[in-house]
Amino acid sequence: MPKSIYEEANREFSTALSLVRGNLTFLTGALTLRPRMGGMINWQSHDQGAVAEARAFMNFKDVDELYLYSGFVVIIAASFERFVRRLISDAVRHHNSRLKRYEDIAVSILHQNWYRSGQVLSKIFEPPDECEIDFDELSRNLGTTAKGASSPRLNAEAFSLFLSNFTPDRVYESMRRIGVELNWDDIGRIPAMQAAAGKTQTKETTKAVKDTLKEFIRARNRIAHGGNLAASITRDDIINYLNFFDAFATALASVVETEFKKVK
Repeated sequence: MPKSIYEEANREFSTALSLVRGNLTFLTGALTLRPRMGGMINWQSHDQGAVAEARAFMNFKDVDELYLYSGFVVIIAASFERFVRRLISDAVRHHNSRLKRYEDIAVSILHQNWYRSGQVLSKIFEPPDECEIDFDELSRNLGTTAKGASSPRLNAEAFSLFLSNFTPDRVYESMRRIGVELNWDDIGRIPAMQAAAGKTQTKETTKAVKDTLKEFIRARNRIAHGGNLAASITRDDIINYLNFFDAFATALASVVETEFKKVK
């Protein structure tokens, strides 16, 4: 079976979610253990350094769980943004690997390459802080995509820069950069996505997916722009978001890859 062009992107995102799960488990354990430690510690231990640490840990009585859980939302959001950007750039890299001459470039991809490369080049006097841009390589690659050129190379990273805050509409618009007209019902009819959403029908699953993504982005924005306590995030919310993105990322990658292979 041919290797998926998104195998590495899926693995990376899955690892990111697993790290959040692990840290969430640790936090839950710490919050549960702290008030119970008094009767478990040998306060006469010769290791008074450890005793002092245990006493200091027990004295953290004003910890606000909501404050801690909010950080997980920001981490999940950042990981998802990187994942969506990889869906775009990895697709272009895959297209690059099949190019031997100018005529092999899909027209929609060619035009996006010129446009997105130009957008990035326009930042040469004010490069963005969040990424490193090799303007020399960008210019060299752009020159290989002129008519008649051999060994063309598209600027894969340029396709995925300056993207964030992935609401359903922005996910849709982002996929258009690689010629994919995303049909959300294709995601809604995937059994694993229906199971994660607790639905059985395509349309209701599609609506649930969009609503959950909108709700998540709203929570992320309230935290990022209004402070950690601007959104009342609970442990159950984090678990629900993790379960949602586990299923949604896999479904999104599958649908985008299927549609990308049809791009002419």
